[in-house]
Amino acid sequence: MQRNRDTRDTANRPVPNIRAAERYRLALPTMMWELGTRRELAVDTETVDISRVGMFLRGQFPLRPGSMISFEVKLPSVGDQPGGTLVGQATIVRNDAAGKGRTGVGAIIHQCEVWPASRKSRLLGQRQTSAGKQAQAAGEKRDRKSTRLNS
Repeated sequence: MQRNRDTRDTANRPVPNIRAAERYRLALPTMMWELGTRRELAVDTETVDISRVGMFLRGQFPLRPGSMISFEVKLPSVGDQPGGTLVGQATIVRNDAAGKGRTGVGAIIHQCEVWPASRKSRLLGQRQTSAGKQAQAAGEKRDRKSTRLNS
């Protein structure tokens, strides 16, 4: 894990770290959806960095600061410790639009818990990509066609 330790400004002067907790630069698969919406409307994204109190998620989202989200972050195995899923709720505090360097949203985590890898996530790992859905639909269409030909 690489720690986010950018402590110098553009003039190479030390800049105080105002974060409440150390952030780690990790690209972890993430699902998020706005509170009050259906989970089926969740979007696939990934973390840019994450800490025990917040995270930055990559992508363009129509979320304003103050928006509440639910999220699931897939955690990797570390050493002999199995991975899991970080499940919780957060508030969007920043939305960086395209053209400003990083594109995504910053969020403060209010509550979360780690589910062990043995417990199934509500969304992560259960959703298919559009290519996977198309391949499954094509296979079902072939199966129906072969059934009609064999009848």
